[in-house]
Amino acid sequence: MNIHNNYLLTIRILLATIAAIAISLSSNVFGQTSQGSLYVRGGSNMNMGFSKIKYDGVEATNLNFNFSPSVRYFVIDNLALGIGFPLSFNKIYREDGNESSTNSIRITPSAVYFFGESNFKPFIGAEFGYQKAYSKFTSGNGLNTNDYENISFRLDAGVAYFITERIGLDMGLYYDYNKQNELNYKQSGMIIDVGFNIKLN
Repeated sequence: MNIHNNYLLTIRILLATIAAIAISLSSNVFGQTSQGSLYVRGGSNMNMGFSKIKYDGVEATNLNFNFSPSVRYFVIDNLALGIGFPLSFNKIYREDGNESSTNSIRITPSAVYFFGESNFKPFIGAEFGYQKAYSKFTSGNGLNTNDYENISFRLDAGVAYFITERIGLDMGLYYDYNKQNELNYKQSGMIIDVGFNIKLN
């Protein structure tokens, strides 16, 4: 009988603990995207790492890295305005000894709106960007350098998961459009982006 009572007591304590944790998590949800919340975010798209490519029959190795730090402030519940500074580094090593590299930085004001009151929050967003880029090409004929500017526009949608009140992860699919007038260059496409968020207040 005592064993049975102890078993029931253990079950009750376990259920009470689970309920307390659930209530705690649900109460934390409301503060995650509330007015006045300030977040820092670090993000990167899936187009990074190294790959083997071929230019005019010459094998080459392409190294690519990108990182997008940003700050977001919730001006009202669920609506955040932000500013980001995406960085991109790309270098190509050719087997014939030629090398090329392109480094860039962007300034990107943005707006993001989150939906729902659970730990999983779908979101939509828009971003405008101004980019400054520097390129360099080294060959047997010497060194050629160039710098240029372009503008970009981005629309994205995804989902964020808040692990705690102060820490969240997000993943989104965005449409990115870039235009550079001097080189008569345009680019657009769909890209996957993942991010890590930390609440500061």
